[in-house]
Amino acid sequence: MKKLFILPALALSLFACNVADDADYEAVAKDTCDCVNKSTEALSPEMMQVIADSNGDETKLQDLMSKYASENPMQAMQDAQLLQGAFVQDLTECMEGVEKKYDDLYANEEEAEKNIMAALEKMDDCKTTYAILKMGLAGK
Repeated sequence: MKKLFILPALALSLFACNVADDADYEAVAKDTCDCVNKSTEALSPEMMQVIADSNGDETKLQDLMSKYASENPMQAMQDAQLLQGAFVQDLTECMEGVEKKYDDLYANEEEAEKNIMAALEKMDDCKTTYAILKMGLAGK
């Protein structure tokens, strides 16, 4: 499961900013969120809620996933397979596009991560993205 959350962090590590402003960070956050939303559209709404409810806390995610798996084992197994397969590939491809799009704007990784995460936290439809990236960044 740890590998799953490292991909977004690796992509974010290429974003960092000297000349970017809030609008640039919001654009990167939106495009990143769009990537995650596109990559997770095959997941069940319950799994999406589990990820969002974890708020980036890996221990909480494991607890919520265990509860979900005990209540709905078949769907949980399908979601787990998606998270370990298509999700990773789709997200990687999408994030490479985001990276390329914003490549010329960024140079200070730590500042960019902080500002992108702040922008994501404010976006209502990006709770899952925020949780995934928060776990990825914690694993760095």
